[in-house]
Amino acid sequence: KVLNGISTQATNSPPRSRCEIILRVKMSPLPFQNQDCDLTLAEGVEAYRGYLKFNDKKVLSDQEGFTTVLDHDATHVIFGVDTSFEEEIFLNYWVLFGCTYTWKELFAYSGREEVAEFTQDLIKEIGYLTTAKAQVRAMPNLFRILIRTRKMKRKWPFTFPKELLSNKVSELREDYGVNILTPEERDIKRIKW
Repeated sequence: KVLNGISTQATNSPPRSRCEIILRVKMSPLPFQNQDCDLTLAEGVEAYRGYLKFNDKKVLSDQEGFTTVLDHDATHVIFGVDTSFEEEIFLNYWVLFGCTYTWKELFAYSGREEVAEFTQDLIKEIGYLTTAKAQVRAMPNLFRILIRTRKMKRKWPFTFPKELLSNKVSELREDYGVNILTPEERDIKRIKW
């Protein structure tokens, strides 16, 4: 099946917990998980949101006059990560070390009620020990990300100029010196939720 240019392959084994999606889907790499992605940033965000919808995940929207959700979604595209628990950990590292931001900007997203509730529910579901294990499994990529962010030409602005939405992702990565993780580097043991 193909959705928004994203090829998918369904699995049929039953879910193991209430947080696990009933129809688990193995996504081939999302289009923006290719270093030389030819999509514009706007198209990459659209593909990211299509991936969320396809996997029955809530797509957040910005309140009028704010761009916090768009800013967050664009970081998934620029740094080439999906929404798996482990890749969300990777994104935290990318943002922390590879973006310019204010704490106010970051808390505007993470402090949203639906984000905070989701995070609490997820940790309750998988437990603190499993969360800690996932953090440990992500450590090799923390070091890779740290090295790559040090080699960036300049940091990506978390609240980015919206005219960049019409630029190709590959060009933005070249301009900022972003070298995303390869599929092999992202291939770590994952939590099913």
